[in-house]
Amino acid sequence: MLLAPPGFLAGVLANRFRGRELFCFFATPDMGGAERVHAQIIKAVADRNPVVVFTEPPRGAALLPLFEAHCKPYILHPRRRSRVREYFNEARIAAEINRAKHPVVFGAFSHFFYRLLPYFGAHVRCVDLIHNFGVEFEHFSMPVAGRLNARVVLSQRIKSEFATLYEAFGWPESLLAHIRVIPNAVPAPATPPDKPGGPLRVLYVGRDTPEKRVHLVAAVAAEVARRNTTAEFVAVGEIAADLPGVRREGLVTDADALARHYDQAHVLLLTSQREGLPMAMLEAMARGCVPLVPAVGAIPEHIEAGTNGVLLDAAPADALVKQAADAIERLAKHRGALAAMGKSAHAHVRQHCSEQQFEVAWRDVLGCADG
Repeated sequence: MLLAPPGFLAGVLANRFRGRELFCFFATPDMGGAERVHAQIIKAVADRNPVVVFTEPPRGAALLPLFEAHCKPYILHPRRRSRVREYFNEARIAAEINRAKHPVVFGAFSHFFYRLLPYFGAHVRCVDLIHNFGVEFEHFSMPVAGRLNARVVLSQRIKSEFATLYEAFGWPESLLAHIRVIPNAVPAPATPPDKPGGPLRVLYVGRDTPEKRVHLVAAVAAEVARRNTTAEFVAVGEIAADLPGVRREGLVTDADALARHYDQAHVLLLTSQREGLPMAMLEAMARGCVPLVPAVGAIPEHIEAGTNGVLLDAAPADALVKQAADAIERLAKHRGALAAMGKSAHAHVRQHCSEQQFEVAWRDVLGCADG
């Protein structure tokens, strides 16, 4: 505890955050669906001049411009983590926040955020966002769950999983009333774009991380080719894995360029072992693509099988490959059904995942509602 008093003293004397009321803590500005959601939230509350702190050494900063358009972010560890510096900053930043009259503190994917919570006075409103189960933040947060005035999840399924977790940790059932479901949102045109003729184009958009299992995209391509079904496979993202039979387009950060990829695709294929509510899926649906996606996380709450997409078994992997190949073969033969599903996908996003709904909900939960 040696560094806590100097940290608190530094916070009491500091003027850096004076007059600010909204404080947001995220891991990094690296490329990813969750990070893009964080940038959307900051855009929604930009008029409140939020303090934004990135609490992990950045692996990359591809999305930093999205944040910088609406705030001046601080990076806690510019090069590498220092626990000594971090411990000092916990006390310093908590002291600065405690000085505010009506502070709201929000965190997502940040261990630093949860370590701050015990320092705060009762007047500080604390809110977190849990994208999905399985990345350990839900367990890391349990010791301080009672200090959260509100927590946001992406689906009713995740809320139900918290009910089980709270019971296991001995938290009262009343805490479930603090959990609010706010789906992710994407822009959607008034009508879905016309799709090209020719071979069915299957698109993958995402990172090359273990839970994404991008190698299964190549396995699906191989199975489709074995059946003599004509289809083109395209992958967008920073992907190091060898993907035979798949054309790689690399990382695409420009929103218009990414939209063109969706416009040219008939089908979006995701092969993840776990997900929250994938931005790639919502973006594809908004552009009239039919999602072939694993039934994990919040996905089943947005996909009506056979109407606006196809749900795949996440495990075993060979089952997902077979089911995806079956769906691609079927949709390649029945373009009318493909078009109808694409229109239904677009309509679902327009109705349930609009940017306006997202902005209103987040401004409310962060205490920024107008009026």
